Amino acid sequence: MNRSIIETLLGAAVLLAAGYFLFFAYQHSDVGRSGQGYPLYATFERVNGLTLGSDVRISGIKVGTVTDMTLDTKTFLATLTLNLKNDVALSDDTVAEITSDGLFGNSYLALNPGGSEDILKAGDSLTYTQAPATFSELITKFMLSSNDDKAKKDTKETPSPSASSDKEAAPAKP
Repeated sequence: MNRSIIETLLGAAVLLAAGYFLFFAYQHSDVGRSGQGYPLYATFERVNGLTLGSDVRISGIKVGTVTDMTLDTKTFLATLTLNLKNDVALSDDTVAEITSDGLFGNSYLALNPGGSEDILKAGDSLTYTQAPATFSELITKFMLSSNDDKAKKDTKETPSPSASSDKEAAPAKP
């Protein structure tokens, strides 16, 4: 009988600890908080890697969440609904770009506020957006830039015809 009381108390302690961890996780996540803040919209050519619940950040600080992703069937562009914290006021020339945490990190939406005095209101759309660069685009840029660097280097090493004719025209000193 003494053993069953100890097992019961130990089981209750495990259940309390598990309940505390669930409560802690719920309090520190964005579950159930989608109603707080205000909505903004942004339209992109593509949203590679971005998912519902992705972070919206300014200077690396999370200020909101992507709450909806839809396809405009007329323009075939992706429209994102963002939910931003109420204390974040963005100018109407803010740039939204999809980026990631490092090479293999999660994608997020980075907001780069502009300098305009006009502030976006709930339901407004971000005018300036930049789609993420694809891997093939990055490789192409790298290859083209290395070819340009090589061409510049070859041009510097090859003497110009005018330089060689000047040397030939100069009289030799005895």
